[in-house]
Amino acid sequence: MLTQKQLFSWIFGALLFTGLIFAVYLSSTTGTATASTEASGTTGPLKFVVRMSKPTYLTGEMVIAHANLTNTGNIPISVFKPLAPFSLLYSLDGVEVVRGDLCSSASMRGPSPSDVVTLAPGSSISVSLNLSTKDVVSPLPEGRHTLMGHYTTSDIPLKGFWRGDIKTSLLTFTVSSPTGAEANAYQLYQKLLSLYRSGDYPENFGQTKAIAADLIARFPQSVYVSCALWKVAPQLFSMKQHDDIIALTEAYFALKRSDDAYIVKGIGRFSAQAYYHLGNYRKALAVLDKYTPGEDSWIRGQIEAALRGK
Repeated sequence: MLTQKQLFSWIFGALLFTGLIFAVYLSSTTGTATASTEASGTTGPLKFVVRMSKPTYLTGEMVIAHANLTNTGNIPISVFKPLAPFSLLYSLDGVEVVRGDLCSSASMRGPSPSDVVTLAPGSSISVSLNLSTKDVVSPLPEGRHTLMGHYTTSDIPLKGFWRGDIKTSLLTFTVSSPTGAEANAYQLYQKLLSLYRSGDYPENFGQTKAIAADLIARFPQSVYVSCALWKVAPQLFSMKQHDDIIALTEAYFALKRSDDAYIVKGIGRFSAQAYYHLGNYRKALAVLDKYTPGEDSWIRGQIEAALRGK
């Protein structure tokens, strides 16, 4: 049976980590590993690109991949959206993986005609994904890793869209041990993870919150600040500690960090949802407008519906 913490973590994984899976059935283009943070493949008029924000990550850090599908042809093409587990797979170190994080709200209901979009010539569709392991006990191991994106739609039981396969060339990234201040920050983060794993005890929520606040105060530019918020926020939601979520996320945004946009948007949604549960709908919408501009998300729909009902 799922514990309360596991249930909330799964829900947040499902809602926040919309996956990358594009399926199609034609010949595919692959290549050898490169030192670049970007890799691509092309089949017919469609170009598929996978990009990472940097070549090196620290142990336990969130590893984010961005995928982009572009119509390079001269006529519009209907394609299936990048939704896991339907149309995008990743091959990590030669093994095709669909982690729990790849679950999306769409995968719960199955593929739908609404998941098909038309790309005009030159236009594209993009998605981002946290490739870090969902199991906090086993982060991605240190060393050199290879990554390949695979867009594949041939097995989706719908009609009216492009079918085929596109595989990107391989790109490489490295996971290394933290040193200096990051090593000290990682020790704090490990304490947080230890509490996170030990169970749903009320005192654990208070301690993990305190550690997250300490990380922000002592190591404001550490990569583990955002990692800590990603773990603590779902716990605080399960305890309905919305004021604490707002305090942590507002402290994070005050740092004006340059994190990957995927991380910033995710923490923005945490903050907006906390404001929503406290009934401050206009502030919730303002947070979304600032940190997730132009994005259609489930929480935005909830907030806008609440505002219309007032």
